[in-house]
Amino acid sequence: MSFLFRTYNSFECTQEELEDGLLDTGSAAPCTIVEVGRATSAAPKFFQPIKISLRQGESTEFIDGGFGLNNPSHDIFKDIKKRKLNASNDVIDIFASFGTGNSCRPLSGSLSSSWRLLGELQKHTTDVLRAHTAMENESGKDTQTPSFHYYRFDGGGGLGEMRLDHWSGRRRKQLRLRTRPTGEETLVKMDKYVKEYLKSDKVKSELNDLAKNLVRRRRLRTRDRSAWDQYASASSYECSVEGCERNMQTIDLFLAHLGDAHVELLEDARNEVIKGSRKCWTYKDAAG
Repeated sequence: MSFLFRTYNSFECTQEELEDGLLDTGSAAPCTIVEVGRATSAAPKFFQPIKISLRQGESTEFIDGGFGLNNPSHDIFKDIKKRKLNASNDVIDIFASFGTGNSCRPLSGSLSSSWRLLGELQKHTTDVLRAHTAMENESGKDTQTPSFHYYRFDGGGGLGEMRLDHWSGRRRKQLRLRTRPTGEETLVKMDKYVKEYLKSDKVKSELNDLAKNLVRRRRLRTRDRSAWDQYASASSYECSVEGCERNMQTIDLFLAHLGDAHVELLEDARNEVIKGSRKCWTYKDAAG
């Protein structure tokens, strides 16, 4: 059963989605970023599962964030297109995917058929190459006229070869088995591998290109003050004048409302109303 944590509402649900077990139709996931991180990193015998309340009175347990979707980029891409009424690929301008290492380690050793089958299944579920190849095809990256900018940063082979059980949160003096790596040693290795990956001329070029395109997109968005405010902080305006309950999505619409419905307001009072009326999205408190 799969679950896509969305930051946007999704009310369309096909019969195929219902049969696939997608549980996330409806409003955007009402949970904290910490809960999302715990859910997507859950792994049997390594990281504990987590229960999250996604609907009133209902909790869903997430036990394995990587089973079948270690690289969810293509699924996300298809979902965005579907929510845009099956729009063409150029509805997306920039798509960036970040991995946690590239591993090509083959199965080895004398395994029984059932254990080998389990190993093949694990290899299948952790295969990120198919999603990456699909995204390259969707974007037309290797053509003269790509549909959108697609970037994939996998972290490199050194990071990918680190085993999930390589980490130990304890210090060297706390370990009984001196041969087991400590958390400090693991962090040093991870830092080393990432720096080696970032030395690649190809990676540097791709990162610079991504940065330039992101800056370009931001500059285009900031040309429209109302659209930028709504995009950056999901702002809206609920008129704070006593007896008025009008709700508007942009500052321009709200200012027009003040000019039409509350012309009696002096400048200082008008500024206070604007300040008190602006509502914006914030991270849900973890304790709440």
